[in-house]
Amino acid sequence: MYDFLIVGQGLAGSVLGYYLYKKNLSFFVINKESYSSPSKVSSGIYNPVSLRRLSLAWKVEEQLSELNKFIKNFEKDLNVSIYQDIKVYRRFSDIYEQNQWLEFSSKPLFKNFLGEIEELFEDNIYTPFNIASVNQSGRLLVSKLLSTFKKKIKNEQIILNKKFDFDKLIIKGSKVVYENITARNIVFCEGPLVIHNPFFNYLPFALTKGELLEINSELNLDKIINSHIFILPKGNDKYIIGSTYNWSQKDYLPTEKAKNELIERFVKISNSKFEIIKHKASIRPTTIDRCPMIGWHHKYKNVAIFNGLGSKGVIMAPYLAKMFCDNYLENSFLDNEANITRFK
Repeated sequence: MYDFLIVGQGLAGSVLGYYLYKKNLSFFVINKESYSSPSKVSSGIYNPVSLRRLSLAWKVEEQLSELNKFIKNFEKDLNVSIYQDIKVYRRFSDIYEQNQWLEFSSKPLFKNFLGEIEELFEDNIYTPFNIASVNQSGRLLVSKLLSTFKKKIKNEQIILNKKFDFDKLIIKGSKVVYENITARNIVFCEGPLVIHNPFFNYLPFALTKGELLEINSELNLDKIINSHIFILPKGNDKYIIGSTYNWSQKDYLPTEKAKNELIERFVKISNSKFEIIKHKASIRPTTIDRCPMIGWHHKYKNVAIFNGLGSKGVIMAPYLAKMFCDNYLENSFLDNEANITRFK
């Protein structure tokens, strides 16, 4: 009998699975491979500041600390590099944004995160109002993380590449049974597919469609530029630009509207010629209050959810996974901002 049956092996399921492994808790994963899942499409960029509103991420110090520990331990345990040492830089569109940055960077809460304003000496990027670094930002190589963790659990024969069928799930008191798999608990980490989950479809998710482009261009950038869109260098003259937000569409199909929007914003920043290589779309598992959905079902005490990480999944996932494991093993409290008990 396993301790946990994990449904979903995106960022949430993989990070939670790794923490269960570190806590010597056994698990089995059911995950239907999908190349348009939000984790597969994710740029992996993380930063501690919401650049549109200049607000700090929730529990930012704790989350960054746990993220750094996770990266270090994962890389050591699985002998892989999943971190790109690259900073986010805010490109100011006008004098107001620049002055706002100066004002906030003098506040004690922000001084460790907002860098000094500086010039960018690149001919291909327009920076009439200069740029500033976001300290303690970077990039997690999400696809590499997922493939590495999948390889590990595949070698251990504890993953099934199959769509989860709720009709086959049987809850028998202190255990759950799915086909020939028996576990003490089941935790759903299925991202946007949660809207089809009969145990948790009452939770107010507000799914958001996002699209991005991969381009070839001679931009000659070695940093991430954020200016209403982001420009992320991948190496070999390849860049990712993104991303859009659409709250009405719930499909995984790339659209001309989003492509044109990204191109329009890109040409306002750069005069570099470019060629579109890929156009991707996915659905973010965002929530109505922009907080994660973690916790246990009100009726079935061994049925849990680990979801709602939205666009901040990279920075939040390790902190939330540790919190979930501590809650299970030590009966410690789940943070009120994350606990699903905030919704009846």
